[in-house]
Amino acid sequence: MYTSMKAILSEAQRENYAVAAVNCLNLETVRGVVRAAEEERAPIIIQITPRSVERHPGMAYFSSLVRFIAEKASIPVALNYDHGELLEGIIAAINCGFSNIMIDGSALHFEENVRRTQIVAALAHQQGISVEAELGHVGEASNGDNYEQGLLTDVSQAKRFVEATQVDALAIAIGTAHGHYPKDTAPKLDFVRLAEIKEQVTVPLVLHGGSGLDDASLKKAVAYGINKINIYSDLSKTSTDALRDYLLQYSEADMLDTFSHMEQAVVQFAQQAIQLSGSSNRYPFF
Repeated sequence: MYTSMKAILSEAQRENYAVAAVNCLNLETVRGVVRAAEEERAPIIIQITPRSVERHPGMAYFSSLVRFIAEKASIPVALNYDHGELLEGIIAAINCGFSNIMIDGSALHFEENVRRTQIVAALAHQQGISVEAELGHVGEASNGDNYEQGLLTDVSQAKRFVEATQVDALAIAIGTAHGHYPKDTAPKLDFVRLAEIKEQVTVPLVLHGGSGLDDASLKKAVAYGINKINIYSDLSKTSTDALRDYLLQYSEADMLDTFSHMEQAVVQFAQQAIQLSGSSNRYPFF
């Protein structure tokens, strides 16, 4: 069932669990993630970034692919345009039928972030499309950005931002970062900050940079109020490792067998992510 991200996250917020939001690139990753969600009887969010959609599948193709699979799925599936910064790309995603837009103004000053988010929210809401925004800045793990205190979400601004923009979900920076963390380092989540933000805002909270987090930290983040966990780097590594290992073992393997093996690896990975998010068996009667 193809639906809005707002519908999925509203239920997660009411029942105090999180939903896995997985960045995909092709048929096998989308199908693998949705298969995992069906096996877990869990809602799922498929995402793609502007950089990815421009380099590989194309906006209209990817949207059509996800919606085709979602409409045949036995659980709720949403499609999110992740980290949209340019209005041109955001409008294209709206016109191509994405069910959620994430406007990323996190590198801007507070007032400009509010202004741009208000514009996107107005455009998207007119079409029945929900909106996620980011306050604070989730940087790159390879740069050590996850340790920069100044990048974390300002608790005092969170309520004002949500009220001014009318967004449907808020991505916050509490110590995670995008990508793989340098060797022998790990993110240190600010759970006190998370709890304080949760008290201030009424919309679901989003954790970007979910890859590389230990299981205990993920579960604690959900217990403290996170309702959406973004995952890409770990899925990317799982997929490429599966392809590499299979081809090393079966050097004469054909394309069908190779990509089927990768898809099964995605299913297993996504099931684990769903289980950690707490969303398993939330839709047992679909």
